[in-house]
Amino acid sequence: MGDHIDQEEIRKKRIARLAAGASTSSTNSDASQLSAPTSPGIQLSTSPPVSAVLPSPSKRHPPPSPLDITPCKKGIEPMEVESKSVTPSSLETSPHYRNDNKRHRSVSTSEVTDEQVWTILSSLLQASWQGNENICPVTAQVTAGVKKFEATSQVLMEISNRLCSGESIEGLIDTKCVSDSPELSASPTGSTGSSDLSELTKQIVCFETTALQYLLQTYARVNSEEKTHPKRSSSPPILTVLEDVRRQCVAHSALLLSGYLTNSDPPSPSLLLHPLLIESLPRGFLRDLILHTYQNENIFNKVFGPLLQGLSSTMRSCSVTSSSYIRVLESLDLLTDIKDIDSPNRPICNLMISMSNWCPKTDSQAAGREMMFTSLLGPFLGLSLFAEDDQKVVEKFIKNVSNRNIPDGLQDLAKELDHVRTTILHKLFHSMLVNASSREPVLNFLARLIRTNERRAQIHVEERLVAGDGPMINLLSVLQQLCFKVKLEKVDPYYIIHPSSLIDISKDSRLSMTQEEVEKWGHKQQSESVSKFQPITFHSQCWFLTLHAHHLGVLPVMRKYTRRLRAIRDLQKMVEEIENTESQWANLSVASRQRELLKKWKLQLKKLNKSRICADAGLLDENLLERCMHYYSGVAQVILRILTGNQDALAPLGVTLADTANLLPLPSELPELFGALPEWYLDDLAEFLLFTLQYVPKVPINNLGDPIITMTIVLLCSPSHIKNPYLTAKLVEMLFMLTPSVQQHVDTLHQRILHHPLSIHLPVALMKFYTMVESTGASSEFYDKFTIRYHISVIFKSFWNDRQHREAVITESNSGKEFVKFVNLLMNDTTFLLDESLDALKRIHEVQEEMERGTWSQQSREQQQSRQRQLATDERQCRSYLTLARETVDMMHYLTQEVPAPFLRPELCDRLAAMLDFNLAQLCGQKCGNLKVRQADKYGWEPRKLLEQIVDIYLHLDSDKFAESIACDERSFKRELFETAATKLERAVIKSTSEVAQFRNIGQKAYNVQQANQKKDEDFSDAPDHFMDPLMQTLMEDPVELPSGVVMDRPTIVRHLLNDPTDPFTRQPLSEEQLKPAEALKKEITDWIASKTNARSAS
Repeated sequence: MGDHIDQEEIRKKRIARLAAGASTSSTNSDASQLSAPTSPGIQLSTSPPVSAVLPSPSKRHPPPSPLDITPCKKGIEPMEVESKSVTPSSLETSPHYRNDNKRHRSVSTSEVTDEQVWTILSSLLQASWQGNENICPVTAQVTAGVKKFEATSQVLMEISNRLCSGESIEGLIDTKCVSDSPELSASPTGSTGSSDLSELTKQIVCFETTALQYLLQTYARVNSEEKTHPKRSSSPPILTVLEDVRRQCVAHSALLLSGYLTNSDPPSPSLLLHPLLIESLPRGFLRDLILHTYQNENIFNKVFGPLLQGLSSTMRSCSVTSSSYIRVLESLDLLTDIKDIDSPNRPICNLMISMSNWCPKTDSQAAGREMMFTSLLGPFLGLSLFAEDDQKVVEKFIKNVSNRNIPDGLQDLAKELDHVRTTILHKLFHSMLVNASSREPVLNFLARLIRTNERRAQIHVEERLVAGDGPMINLLSVLQQLCFKVKLEKVDPYYIIHPSSLIDISKDSRLSMTQEEVEKWGHKQQSESVSKFQPITFHSQCWFLTLHAHHLGVLPVMRKYTRRLRAIRDLQKMVEEIENTESQWANLSVASRQRELLKKWKLQLKKLNKSRICADAGLLDENLLERCMHYYSGVAQVILRILTGNQDALAPLGVTLADTANLLPLPSELPELFGALPEWYLDDLAEFLLFTLQYVPKVPINNLGDPIITMTIVLLCSPSHIKNPYLTAKLVEMLFMLTPSVQQHVDTLHQRILHHPLSIHLPVALMKFYTMVESTGASSEFYDKFTIRYHISVIFKSFWNDRQHREAVITESNSGKEFVKFVNLLMNDTTFLLDESLDALKRIHEVQEEMERGTWSQQSREQQQSRQRQLATDERQCRSYLTLARETVDMMHYLTQEVPAPFLRPELCDRLAAMLDFNLAQLCGQKCGNLKVRQADKYGWEPRKLLEQIVDIYLHLDSDKFAESIACDERSFKRELFETAATKLERAVIKSTSEVAQFRNIGQKAYNVQQANQKKDEDFSDAPDHFMDPLMQTLMEDPVELPSGVVMDRPTIVRHLLNDPTDPFTRQPLSEEQLKPAEALKKEITDWIASKTNARSAS
């Protein structure tokens, strides 16, 4: 027993030395010690005066933050009452000295006796001792004659030790005691149920827990005394006692939590975790504990390290379906918000960045996903509404997948989560960033989260290797909030190649530079004597991190959303097809397999629909998308600033809309910085706008800024500045989606584009891009060009209705060869699309006829299935081709009406006439019945309208020259064809009588020319071979010599060059400028024709 006592005394002396060593000298040589006596009732504490240890009352409690809402507890009057004396016996009647539904009155300080002070101290400590025998739960050993602060230390140490050793003191701990004023504010979404928190964390059942409860309740009684008797508590001697009790509670709590009191390791999880989460910590306790311990690194780490790890671990098990996650977030936010008294340092922030799991290193392929799970702050970003991240969301909210609307509960949850991440979560990171010591580590942590999730930008990514959609959107939301105060003029665009940049774009494709060119230019910038780099600032770091967070956050989620909808549509079609054909397979051997497939597909469809509903809530959030739109408006400003500057300086920001009229044309020399920008900077902006226009049009309609419109127009008018034509095509698609005929409710946006100072350049720029996409370099270029040109055709039509833009096109049509190239390709597309459409209609007609005649049933099952598959393909292609053909014919229709001259050029006119004749024969010839199909509107097939447009084009181009071209069409032109077509026009009342007569006259003129040509061919049939065009074998009228020495007729070679700029014989590059007129041969041909004509006349 003696040995045991000696060891206990030695341990308590060690604790006393540690407590004394935990203090740090102040400027007045006073120390803030973790003090305690070495033995209860034997040795005295040598604590310094209270004034040297704690801040003044005005400093101890900081003004409440916007999140601090201190509810008034039941029984506490929020007002001060008249002062009256109170007897010691009245204090004794309240064993825990709490203001339980009683109104106490303050006592004047002049009336407080020393005996009353001791009585108050005894009630606060819930202890009595020799010479101060009050009715209290415990009797402590206190050395006779000690001072009050020495008695406080001895009592707290003795009771704490007794409780830690397992002694049960009846009545000491009030199990129903509620904090006098909670540390945490009320939740922004309502209070958190205790049942939710009990699922996450339970109070550790141990003796140390009881000791901590005693210390916390003692601290709370001090707060209650101050509130109940504010006057007497605001001046000595009561003020001195209260502050000393409060300080001693904090000091002993620190010893207990750090393990020094029990000579053991700090408890894990921290004893503070449970009371912090259930809001039972007294007001001010955390702040006092942090300020009391943070200067002693060892003690501070042992007290708060386990608490931070406990919060992180608790958050990892949280689900967004339970509001308990809010309490955990608020708890960490509270800790990080506490600052030092005399400096802006935030001790908890400094501790967090020093912890081993702050930014853990990992070489795993799944580093992106692991960072979210293993890092200290990762779990706080892990909340998610997406089914793939949290299956509990599906289980709780989605019962009926047939309803496309988001359930009300899930909608409310989405609003709650967005509020939490833009307030509490943002405030948490903001606190760490305003703290100077933790700013760089936090930025490095954010950058590492982004770098380790770079795979998310890939088209196909293994989800298990990267962070989920929800965490990445949370990260994005935090960065967006931080970016709101970033000033664009302080963002350095050269930051992307700065040696100390937090972002890595080394593997990204650039707007116009190759990888080698980028490296060479980057080395040049870094080696120049006068550097273009600005000092690295938070503005540049935060802005570019946010840009990359959009790239890896919201954009991949949008792509996945689109793919999911496509998969749902495809799967739905498969289910419907197999159900509709059940009668065909129900009695076959494959019936069981078909039913298994049907069951499997339905389950898969149900799962996809559940994921879609969750994604609707998590992604189609107007607040989130509006923040993205606001940010991308800034991206457009930065890109414009780079693009419209020069090699030596960036253009100024904030150019007004009126001033943009001078931006075009851009200088021929492209700014190198623009060429070095990653393609996805522009591609993401376009993709984001396209997605929102399709799924949440309200966002761009209400928030699309002028910078995005200006940037789009400038880039479309300078397509050579972007090496990837598909990127320019996305900008075209943006304008396409902003056309009223395509998207409802965009009239206002379309008018803004139409009347933009730069839009006058758009029609001509679109025509040039129409010709550029003839060759894109991709294997799918042949089919891609039709989609791109379809978009251009729709935009062009919307501009054509505006007089100013129409005049710009007419002016361009008179200027030369670019418009001729455009018309040539327009004719090529019209020819191909109409041919493919009409062929598909014929095949559809054939199958439908077989089904009606009964021959269908005579075919084998395999033949039927094959024909049905081909029918489905034909129907799909027919719809697609007719949609494209309709726009190209429309464009040709209104262009020939206003600018017919280019269409009548020798190199174009013959081909155009042949194309019109062929399609007229298809619509009005003997086999026109083959184009008749059931449900023609299903395919967009309007033969009446097509015939009317083709006839109109004939009328628009009516001239002798055009009649000659029609007559040259030996394949399709017949006078009878025009007569048949005219009869149909009259019978169906498609055209007026005068227009039908004009159409007949065109046919007659062409017939007359044809007869004359036949006679001429007979007369000139013996022309010398060198008079004949080597390709067409026709008599040349305007011979020209090619660089290869071959002589051809000018219309023939020019027509060839419009489609293929090479010599048809040597395949060498060739342009029209290289053609040399063969004047001597032309004279020889002319003379020969004249002699032939004279001879015929003489005969």
